[in-house]
Order: sequence, then C-alpha cells, then structure tokens
Amino acid sequence: MLKLSLVFLSIAAVLSAGDRSDWGNLHQLSPGESIVVTRKSGDSLKGVFISVKDESLTLGTKNNEVAVPKADVARVRKGAHRGSATLIGAVVGAGGGAGLGAGLTAGNSRGFVGRPAVIGGFAVLGILAGALIGLGVGSRHATVYRAN
Repeated sequence: MLKLSLVFLSIAAVLSAGDRSDWGNLHQLSPGESIVVTRKSGDSLKGVFISVKDESLTLGTKNNEVAVPKADVARVRKGAHRGSATLIGAVVGAGGGAGLGAGLTAGNSRGFVGRPAVIGGFAVLGILAGALIGLGVGSRHATVYRAN
C-alpha cells in the first residue's frame, strides 16, 4: 500500500511540473505575491510580483520597482508560505500520530499507561514531526519559470 501511494505521488509530481520554460506561467502569479527573480548574470532580486508583460517582469523590491527584461531572466520562483505549510503538517501529523497510537493500543486493556494517554502522546509527537516537515516543505520556493 505504501509503495502504491509513493508511485501515485511521484506520477502526480511529474504531471504537475508542466513546462517551466513558458513565459506565460508568470500569469499565474498574483500581485503582491513574494517572488525571487534570478538573472542570467547570476544575481537575484527578492520582492513582490507586480506585473508581467510579453517583454518584461516587474517586481517591487524594498527600495523601488524593478522591470527585468525577459531576455535577462534565468528563473522566477514564488515564495512558499511557511506558516500554512507548518500548520497543515501539524494537523496531518496529529491525525497520523493519534491513529498510530490507537493502532498500537488496540485490544490492549492493560498496562501502566492508559490508552487515551498513549494516543495523546503519539498525537503530540505527530504534531511535532508534521510541523517540522511542513516547515521544511514550506521553506522551498516553487519554480514558475526557467529560461531554456
């Protein structure tokens, strides 16, 4: 079952990747969304997306608005949302931990620690593990455009 799940996740990741070399991908960005533009010269600009035209991309940096010509853009990444990814990871981890605790204590009516305590303990461990995984996933930037 686990192997089958991993196969489906791998297929979904490949299918969702799409063609990153299409400048039109930048139209999926929303104004105000955090982005990182890497120029072909190697330097990067961090800021918020303002607009995209056929010939350039405009972003707002700390000091001003910068229009980067399409010919100079090597890659555009959108910033990930750490907070929501961490929260989702914590919730999923809590459910998984509680389920694991329930499964491990099923049919066990004896023991020093009661079943609810074991389930709660595993839920807490799941929250911590899920939050850390979510934080790691949320720290990544998703590539929206990459020049050929």
